[in-house]
Amino acid sequence: MGQSNFYRSSFGEEPPALNELLTPDEVNQKREKCGGLEYVGPTGEYDEKGLAKRVVLALDDIDGLQEIEQEGSVIKITGNISPTAKKKITLVQGVTGLQTTERDPDPHDPDPSKPPSKTKDPHDPGPDRRRT
Repeated sequence: MGQSNFYRSSFGEEPPALNELLTPDEVNQKREKCGGLEYVGPTGEYDEKGLAKRVVLALDDIDGLQEIEQEGSVIKITGNISPTAKKKITLVQGVTGLQTTERDPDPHDPDPSKPPSKTKDPHDPGPDRRRT
């Protein structure tokens, strides 16, 4: 399933045109207006699933992606995702406002006893070092 098909089936709308997408700096500028980075939609509007939409657009086209869920600044990705695609998921940590991605265990993983993967934002200083 291509990215636009996944976007359409996940969110019930067409993905925005590339020339409508915000840059990371523009997303940061919309933070206050939208009530947090996780609620900034791809084109700058308030959107409860804004972060999930921006992550899907950043992932481009990943085969096996079945579902994406957003809980605040945490994104959960479900599907049979190839090792190459898993590297791409790690790269989306650069999406402005994303704190953590979680992935369901892969049924093809040789060690299913491992917990689902969880990737922490390398730029997040942690709760005790955030500016208030």
